[in-house]
Amino acid sequence: MHYSLTINGLDNAFPREFGCDCPRCIRPERAANTSMSLIGTDDDGRTVFHALIDCGHGVSDSLAANPLLRGERARLDWILLTHWHADHCIELGRICVGWMRTCIRRGQPFTRVPTWCREGSARWMTQEHSNAWRTFADPVIAPGFDGAGVPLEPVPIDAPDLRITPITLHHNTADIAADDPARHQPACAGFVIQTATHKAVLLWDMDNTNAWITDPQTDAQATAVALARDADVLCVDCNTWRFAGAPDRPASHACFYTQLPNVRALASRETLLVHLSGHEDERDDGFGWTDEAWQTRAQLEWTRLAMPGRVRVPKIGELILL
Repeated sequence: MHYSLTINGLDNAFPREFGCDCPRCIRPERAANTSMSLIGTDDDGRTVFHALIDCGHGVSDSLAANPLLRGERARLDWILLTHWHADHCIELGRICVGWMRTCIRRGQPFTRVPTWCREGSARWMTQEHSNAWRTFADPVIAPGFDGAGVPLEPVPIDAPDLRITPITLHHNTADIAADDPARHQPACAGFVIQTATHKAVLLWDMDNTNAWITDPQTDAQATAVALARDADVLCVDCNTWRFAGAPDRPASHACFYTQLPNVRALASRETLLVHLSGHEDERDDGFGWTDEAWQTRAQLEWTRLAMPGRVRVPKIGELILL
C-alpha cells in the first residue's frame, strides 16, 4: 500500500469575509477550511482506501478535484473529525449524500461512514448536526474527557501498515459541554499518522495554552510528545501571526510565535502552516496576508531563529507522500 495526504483546504473558519477587500479576501484561488485526505493506493495505482480528516466549507469541491478520488476511483472509508466546530464538519451531509448517490449509480450498497471523534464532540454533533450525524455517520466515539496531551486509543482502521493515534488538544472555544456551554469539557484531538516508512503529525485546532508540548507534566503527556516528535511533516494551527489574546483570556487559536517553541520541541523535518487567517491580527502584520505572504514571512523568521527543518504553506490539491 502506498499512502499520501492531499491538502483539501488550509483556511480558518472564514476564508473570505463579506465586505472585506483585503488581499486574502480578493485572491482568485479557491479556498476551503482546513482538511486533508489520507489516501491509499495499490501497486497498480488504484485507490483502495480514503480517510477524510475534517469536512468544513469547500472540502467537497476539493474532493471532486482530486484525481485520486475522481470517478471510479472515488471512495470514502472513514471520516475523522478533530472537533465539532462547523468549519470542520459542516459538509458532512453534503459529502455523504454525494457518496450515497454515487453508490446508487454504481449499483453498490451505501453504508453509513465510520466517523471518529471524541465524546465531547459527538455530543455536539448530535445536537448541532443531528440529521447528517444520524443519517450518514456510523459514530466511532473515543470516550472520556481527558485534558490536553493524552494519546488516545488508535482509530480502529483496518488498513495495512497504517496507524492513526489521536492526541488530545486544548481549543478553548470548542472544549465546552453541549448541555451547558459554561462548563469546560474537552472535545478536540489532533492525529499522529504512521505508515511503514513515514510519520505525519496533524495539530489543529489548538489554542495557545497547549504547554504540554514544551513542558510535559505527566507520563501521558511525555508519551504524546515522544509520539509526535521527529515527524516527516508537522501540520500546525497558525491562525494568526502575533495575536494571542490576553493572559486571562487566550485566543481560541495558536499564533505563529506561540507555535515556534512547539515546533522546536517536536523537531519535524518539515512544518506546514494551516488554519491560516487574515483578519484576527487586525490592522497589523498578518492582516490580509495571502498564502504567499505567510510563507515568505515565516521562512524569514525560520532562518533568523534557526528553527528545525523547513517551513512552508501548502496548496490545495498538493499531495504529500507518506
